[in-house]
Amino acid sequence: MGKFETLLIELEKYKKHLSGYEAENDWESIARPEQLMPEGDWFGWLIMAGRGFGKTRTGSQAIKKMAMSGDYKRICLIGETYDQTRSIMVEGESGILNVHSKADGVKYYRSNRQIVWPNGASATCFSGQDFEALRGPQFDCVWVDELAKFENAEKTWDQLMFCLRLGKAPKIIITTTPRPKKIIYDLVKRKDFHLTKGSTLANSKNLSKDFIKMIKEQYQNTKLGKQEIEGDLLSLDDSAIWQYSDFSYVREDLTPQDFSKMQIIIAADPAITSNKESDETGIIVAGKIDDKYYILEDASGIMKPEFWAKKVEDLFHKYKAEKAFVEVNQGGDVLMTMLKQATNIPWESVRAKESKIARAESISVLYKNNKVKHVHGLQKLEEQMINAHVNFADDRLDAATWALRSLIEMKEEKKDELTFDCWAC
Repeated sequence: MGKFETLLIELEKYKKHLSGYEAENDWESIARPEQLMPEGDWFGWLIMAGRGFGKTRTGSQAIKKMAMSGDYKRICLIGETYDQTRSIMVEGESGILNVHSKADGVKYYRSNRQIVWPNGASATCFSGQDFEALRGPQFDCVWVDELAKFENAEKTWDQLMFCLRLGKAPKIIITTTPRPKKIIYDLVKRKDFHLTKGSTLANSKNLSKDFIKMIKEQYQNTKLGKQEIEGDLLSLDDSAIWQYSDFSYVREDLTPQDFSKMQIIIAADPAITSNKESDETGIIVAGKIDDKYYILEDASGIMKPEFWAKKVEDLFHKYKAEKAFVEVNQGGDVLMTMLKQATNIPWESVRAKESKIARAESISVLYKNNKVKHVHGLQKLEEQMINAHVNFADDRLDAATWALRSLIEMKEEKKDELTFDCWAC
């Protein structure tokens, strides 16, 4: 074999080598343009894309680049749960450990939930379910995965903002499939965020052909498909009963003295069962003065009848309410008998004679006319309101509807006006 033939063979081996290990570890040579870290001055990078787009790989490679640059030393990794942070963001097929080679010298201390780079940079795992654990730590970089799924997204976000206080230019990266949640709408509008959108189909060559065929046939051109495949944040179209702009809030905390000037009632929408898969029992506290209304508390949850009845009784005394209303479409006289035996408060039954949508629409008019204000922290109720036209829930929103309708129909006693200005918010 001559020198030329030998050279060709070696060249062919080198090509295979490049297309294998080195190409896999040279992210910029194989990534799609939208998967590369944006240039310019940005605080947040929101990667909002369909399933299978490559969001996790994009996030992992971004963290690798930032950690190995030496500019970012204290990194927070946070998924919905500790298990998802570990199994997806760190150990997953597209996770941080698998985008590094052995030569990178990265060490993983699983029991400490920490990754350490040779240059001293480290990344620590956290959970959206345990957002209180973010009190104390400080970071210069955060990667949040699937923020739109977090049960306590807003509370987690607030804690993260207080943690990002290191370095000259702290950064936050968010990889998520969109859902119509207030925090996602807010982030999309932020001028200091770079928004990357993408479709599942953009990554077709790396996904099962059968999977691509199935989602195209079953979900393309549907609302679910627009969200889960195209990565579109579903717009609040004309059919939406509520817009986020309809919500306004009390500027300051209400006090017992303020409650004493209102007519206050509790409304409950009971669930039929109380296991892990059950709907929640909706429990809403609402107040009224003149023609203005407050949603004061949302105490909804999955509870057995004796527990939610006791919770309503406790709320009744806490707010010095006038009545407790309960929907009896599923329970009737038996439910009322149980409640009167289990508690010592005045219950009044309500029975639905029209559709849930019709009841909700009648109440939404109050919001359009700026007649209702919420205390802060009612995100779950507000999300049900926003999604009522596409996925009406039977718990929080239905209880809120009964609460406001009951207050409208109750005869109002003479009350003093509130002593603080919260209606000019």
